[in-house]
Amino acid sequence: LAYKIIKETDAKASTVSNISTAAGKLYSVEVYNPHGYAVYLKIFFTAGATLGSTVPDIQLRVNGVGTEHFEIPSGVEFDELGFGVSKQPSMTDTTDPTDTDGDIAVTFICS
Repeated sequence: LAYKIIKETDAKASTVSNISTAAGKLYSVEVYNPHGYAVYLKIFFTAGATLGSTVPDIQLRVNGVGTEHFEIPSGVEFDELGFGVSKQPSMTDTTDPTDTDGDIAVTFICS
């Protein structure tokens, strides 16, 4: 089986990190959040997504101070894979979590 592990160690809301420019399936997401508050991972499955104006295909709430795992056993298909992290739950929020507590790390497992 051909799987990719893609890790971003400094996730932010200011830009959408396009991490895969080829079609595939997303199976797992792991997020480390060092902040004392929840953050929101916004995942996009198409090219050209803009945080704040493009509605994410998936939004995940990640509790503060710890690591959370999200599993998708049968996978979810995407054309391209990108993401951003924001401080507020609004689908169009672009508020960056502060860096004073450390960086947010996101790991994706996909095909």
